[in-house]
Amino acid sequence: MPEIGKEDQGDGERAGGLLAITIAEVAAQAKEQPQWSAGDRFATSVAKHKDLSVTVLILRKGALLKEHTARGSISLQVMAGAVRFSAAGGDKNLTPGMLCVLDSEIPHAVEALEESTLLLTAAIAG
Repeated sequence: MPEIGKEDQGDGERAGGLLAITIAEVAAQAKEQPQWSAGDRFATSVAKHKDLSVTVLILRKGALLKEHTARGSISLQVMAGAVRFSAAGGDKNLTPGMLCVLDSEIPHAVEALEESTLLLTAAIAG
């Protein structure tokens, strides 16, 4: 399982600064972790650099990431399932293949409408 700050990213391939992973495999490995069986969410960092963080999130149906902000811009892509993304006074239901992008410091929340796998990419504010 990839871990934050590790140079070797587990099942990913790294060559000359390039990391290639399969999101479905990361999600399958995550679902084998005790934290997943005990809770409604699981997150694992698959890459973390000085200016960028990439995280796979798995949410059970009904899981809610309460309103919060990010210091840098983010993108959230639904790989499987469906979520409701709330920001800037509106809601958007996101399904597989959909991507949303949000500027920094904007309050937002996420609710899993069904079990979902998400890819979160966050710019790390410098």
